[in-house]
Amino acid sequence: MSSPTEAAQMFAALAIATLATRALSPRRVLRNTSRVCDLLMTSPAVGSRETLAREAHTLATSLSSMTPLSNCLDEAIAARLWLARRGVRGDVVVGMRRAANDGWDGHAWLVVDDEPYGLGDLHHTVVFRESELSP
Repeated sequence: MSSPTEAAQMFAALAIATLATRALSPRRVLRNTSRVCDLLMTSPAVGSRETLAREAHTLATSLSSMTPLSNCLDEAIAARLWLARRGVRGDVVVGMRRAANDGWDGHAWLVVDDEPYGLGDLHHTVVFRESELSP
């Protein structure tokens, strides 16, 4: 269970991610996210990486309902930042799929140790991964 401090840190990360994704392109936000996470990775993970990743996803998803306009990309970025502060490296992935109305449906999720968190639907084709973007 998350402490109030951990929840406040996630809420701040979610608010920052929401503002950033409204002001910058997804690729630019993810490049900057990588840089910030590299700075935050100061110590090895304390505890199970899987447990921390699950907690990050749960926290980001539950707090996003309190952050107007936040979406799956914001949640994945916030979880990535929160985990980096705890020594866990992750990767934000953006995918697309055909929507029912012949349009496109985008989705973003976090991957930690090749395990997706927040995927929800396995039918999205990966468009790009944070780790594959050039600096």
